[in-house]
Amino acid sequence: GDAWAPAKPRHDETLIRALARAHRWKRMLEEGAYPSINVLAAAEKINRAYVCRLLNLTLLAPDIQEAILDGRQPKGMQLDELTRAMPGAWEAQRKALLSIKNASHDRNRADAET
Repeated sequence: GDAWAPAKPRHDETLIRALARAHRWKRMLEEGAYPSINVLAAAEKINRAYVCRLLNLTLLAPDIQEAILDGRQPKGMQLDELTRAMPGAWEAQRKALLSIKNASHDRNRADAET
């Protein structure tokens, strides 16, 4: 399996909904339902910057998107991390996820020791 994926699935509804929403918005933009992100954001009554950040989820490597849908994302993964600081290259994304997993593991080990 993927080195960054946990052994036990844990579905994160926030991540799943955000990914689905991003793909829906992308499809609506591509099909011309909305001529621009600005018009889409206004129609959805959502901040334009938030729409742009969520649309970045559609650029995640396919295996990362699949892992989110299957509940195999790293335990410490947060939507904010995915939408703000994820690199564009798929291999770099996988390395970033590995560092998230390792940081989460280190935090959990430290918590167990206290």
